[in-house]
Amino acid sequence: RQWAVTTVMKVLEQLRVEANAQGHGPLLEKIEGSLSGEKPSLSYAELAPRLGLSEEAARMAAHRPRERYRVLFRQEIAHTVDRPEEVDEEIAHLFRVLGR
Repeated sequence: RQWAVTTVMKVLEQLRVEANAQGHGPLLEKIEGSLSGEKPSLSYAELAPRLGLSEEAARMAAHRPRERYRVLFRQEIAHTVDRPEEVDEEIAHLFRVLGR
């Protein structure tokens, strides 16, 4: 379980660094909890005015870090397995360990 939590935290930290470098830190802070598939704490209608965006622009802006999170997560897991075809199985195991 500790490995699973550490892996998720490592990926989130990498995403934070990238988001801050691109000026998207505030957006990431608001959607971070929903990156791994959890229910977002704010709807897009609630998020949009906080970011100074339209609801559709907020939806699109939130989509990009979610996609990047998935890529970074897969890359991190790929470092822990012997063969690329084991990545999906390892991700499934990680989420079972985390109870998701």
